[in-house]
Amino acid sequence: MTFVRAQRYLTEKSRAASGEHFFSLCMRLGRIHAGIRKVCVSDNADGACRAAYLERILLCAGYRVGRMTRQETEDLRSRIRLDGQPISHKQVCELTEQIMQGIDGLRKELGESAPGSFDSEQKICALAMLAFCCHGCDVIIFEAARDLASDPMSVAAPYTLVMPCGFGTKDTAQAKKQAQDACLAIKRGTREVVTGFTGGEVYNLISQACAAAGSRLTVPAKSEAVVKESALAKTEFTYRGKGPYRLHSSYSVQFEAALAAIEACFALRRDGVRLPGAAIASGLQSAEVPLCFDVLTVRPGVIVSVASSAEDVRALLCALHQKQTSFGGRVVLCVQGTHEKLLTAFDKEFASEDAYAVEEIIYVGQDAPQHETLKITACTTVKRAAKHILAHTDPNVTVLCPGTPAFAHSIKQAVNDALIGLS
Repeated sequence: MTFVRAQRYLTEKSRAASGEHFFSLCMRLGRIHAGIRKVCVSDNADGACRAAYLERILLCAGYRVGRMTRQETEDLRSRIRLDGQPISHKQVCELTEQIMQGIDGLRKELGESAPGSFDSEQKICALAMLAFCCHGCDVIIFEAARDLASDPMSVAAPYTLVMPCGFGTKDTAQAKKQAQDACLAIKRGTREVVTGFTGGEVYNLISQACAAAGSRLTVPAKSEAVVKESALAKTEFTYRGKGPYRLHSSYSVQFEAALAAIEACFALRRDGVRLPGAAIASGLQSAEVPLCFDVLTVRPGVIVSVASSAEDVRALLCALHQKQTSFGGRVVLCVQGTHEKLLTAFDKEFASEDAYAVEEIIYVGQDAPQHETLKITACTTVKRAAKHILAHTDPNVTVLCPGTPAFAHSIKQAVNDALIGLS
């Protein structure tokens, strides 16, 4: 089987089979859903940060680690990582063939009651779990789907650790939905829960679920984190008297994720996983966290962020607020798609002060919309957008580039390529 054919088979649109049929497929493939420690994190920027830190720490401790993300990219290999690297083309081909044979065998076995098809997410989840088993992974980390009730990875329950992620303590509708999904994961069985929610109705939902399931609940204690040094691209701190730990950022999302990753390490230790302090420190320092607040240039500033949800955008703006002395106040937004909600969030964050003001929107794509007061610059490709971004030389300009993981990575690459061309 060729990789092109395997990818076409895995991503073809079809109706999802029932959870029972997907469980039967996993059993037929060799109980691929069982026998490995599993860590479940939320599907957002905060969760991706925690997964990245924890993955690197486990690798530094010498463990084999599998990781599955939900980010949509052109190459599905980037969704499945083995020891920090995307699954190979050869493995995708070989394992997809096994999945095809497993589905055919299941249909013959069940006869008339057999499922008509499996959807792409079910086949990709089966591919991930099969790859993790073949690789001999000690721990797997996966991001739960937005709709956890229909998530094929729920077949992997019970979990060793669940990490619901939250920005602050606000009881927003999205935070409640995340908490409710986390509660479903907790109720399916988990030893421990490390949460970022610290109060209000959202925290109460998770606390009650932990009490019902008999799970230990831990909230990272920010008061026990002592920051020794903080710069634009550096943070050195101790936590609970241990450390020092070093991060390649100084922003709240990554910092909170690092604290949660440390607590996750303590939880895994209680489950028998040996994680030396040196591995934790080395993992945090060497981890490549996702683009939550990635600074490409300073004054004029170019900031790229994976911020495709309301909570992610709020985290980005909070980080910008914290670093307002480092960046100019004339803001240019580079977006792909709708921008109304982003402008509303921006106005809400900075309504009470004159620190920042949006003056232009760089729109990447076809059919750029119009705006009553703001200048709209249309760019059909990210390469053209990158050239226009770098055309801003005023030190008081800050360009924010929020969007989906695919857009954030592409605009970052385009800006870096353009910078190399200028040098």
